Amino acid sequence: MNRLRKLKHLFLNYVVKDRRKPAQNRQHVGQNLMVLSIFIFFVFIINFVVIIGTDSKFGVDLSTQAAKSYNTKTTVAAKRGTIYDRNGNVLAEDSTSYAIYAIVSTSYVSATQEKLYVQESQFDKVADILKDKLGIKKSDALAQLRTKGAYQVSFGLKGKGITYSVKEELEKAFKDADIKGMAFEATTSRMYPNGTFASEFLGRAEAVENKKDGSYSLVGQTGLERSLNSLLTGKDGEAIYEKDKDGNTLLGTETVTKEAIDGKNIYTTLSAPLQTFLETQMDTFMEETQGVNASATVVNAKTGEILATTQRPTYNSDTLEGQAKKSYDWVNRLYEAQYEPGSTMKVMLLSSAINNGSFNPNATYSNANGIKVDDVEINDWSINEGISSGRTMSFAQGFSYSSNVGMTMLEQEMGDKVWSNYLSLYKFGLPTRFGMVGESSGVVSRNSVNIAQSSFGQGISVTQVQMLRAFSAISNNGVMLEPQFIKQVADVNQGTVRTAKKEVIGKPVSKQAASETRNYMISVGTDPEFGTLYNKSEGSPIIKVGNYDVAVKSGTAQVADEKTGTYKVGTNETLNSVVAMVPSDD
Repeated sequence: MNRLRKLKHLFLNYVVKDRRKPAQNRQHVGQNLMVLSIFIFFVFIINFVVIIGTDSKFGVDLSTQAAKSYNTKTTVAAKRGTIYDRNGNVLAEDSTSYAIYAIVSTSYVSATQEKLYVQESQFDKVADILKDKLGIKKSDALAQLRTKGAYQVSFGLKGKGITYSVKEELEKAFKDADIKGMAFEATTSRMYPNGTFASEFLGRAEAVENKKDGSYSLVGQTGLERSLNSLLTGKDGEAIYEKDKDGNTLLGTETVTKEAIDGKNIYTTLSAPLQTFLETQMDTFMEETQGVNASATVVNAKTGEILATTQRPTYNSDTLEGQAKKSYDWVNRLYEAQYEPGSTMKVMLLSSAINNGSFNPNATYSNANGIKVDDVEINDWSINEGISSGRTMSFAQGFSYSSNVGMTMLEQEMGDKVWSNYLSLYKFGLPTRFGMVGESSGVVSRNSVNIAQSSFGQGISVTQVQMLRAFSAISNNGVMLEPQFIKQVADVNQGTVRTAKKEVIGKPVSKQAASETRNYMISVGTDPEFGTLYNKSEGSPIIKVGNYDVAVKSGTAQVADEKTGTYKVGTNETLNSVVAMVPSDD
């Protein structure tokens, strides 16, 4: 207790020992405040000098942070290369399309509290309009509109790539229904101004989302657009815009920090007038024949350039009309589909036999009893169809007659090894590598029966572009050319142009053998007795091109059943083809 009193006494003495008058206390406090102010001022000065000198504070780069606050970085989209025909007509180019979205947040109102969002009572009407104009399922549209907690919603792939005219139709429909909150965002898309025009060959480029920043860029998905995507695709640039204190972009403040590099322009070998004419002819052809699939390709015999190519079924590249049909086939029949060529292969067989010296045009044979290879009996079409019991003909007539027996005899005379070597010289079994992704290679069998059957186009599978490559040797006097579809590649950034040249890929037969083969092909359409492409009722060739002599050969192959692997049976269960070289002498 005494100890506690002693401590209290010492504390009171300390408190009152330097007691001053009020005026003295105010002076003392003022002096202390002045010292504190000077100290704080020097601390501020020192910090200011450090910030100015190092442009950082506590390890933070202050300029960078300021730039983030008052600048915004944007992507400068590179332009995808334009695709042209050989004469500079546009086949595919970038254009502006629109993506639709709906603002559904109830916070989106005007200063006068007007509702600017899509109201729940309007969801059903919006879904009806989207179904009618864009083909979006009503249930899908409603599911998007009812997304909980969302500020705005989009409508998937069908809600993108909208043309300006459709955008206007949608805007009118929403206005008439007094619906607010539906808006559009402009995006880059691909336009194909010619519609149904080598659609499978040109292919399509679609907008694909960048997972890192959510932006969209055009990427080739099929055909030429896919195969040449690396050439057509450019490299995006970057630009910086300044922002005000409220985060609004200030116009005129753009600074490009990284230039965009546009994609290269591709000039194809296609001829727009020829392609348009071919499309029209194919429509007529399909209407008359009611075929399941069909294709046609026009090639410059002296250069290997593909001038026109199409297939059926097909679609409109710009509107996609036709793709939704059950009959649409995604396979590009020019280079992806393998098939047995049938008798058009006899062109290569005949040229090889002539070149090898095994062909005697005047020697005769009878096709009455066919020919047997191992345990397989080969007969002519007329015997199989029961319209003939057999007849004697020369080997030249046998070619015009498309005699399997006669061509097999020629193959046997050459020998399997020699004929197999000619197949290799014609590069069957090898893809052309003319530049398209997904090209098939075909199959050449080394079985003795299949080798014999390949003389008339069975027991071997090919692609159309392989056949075109082989035919070029016949049309081009023995010099075989690689098919081409690129004429020029133009680099708009560098101002340079690369021009393609014809590519000689081999010389399987001599000039004389090729020339003689074309002459025998003329007889297919002109021989009144043996020519399979001679119209006896009219007394003229079935295939006529003005007054020119036309070198032709038709082919009829059986179609394999995909389920059983066996050949289908029926009058129309065939794959029919024809090759024509015009004019035959040049």
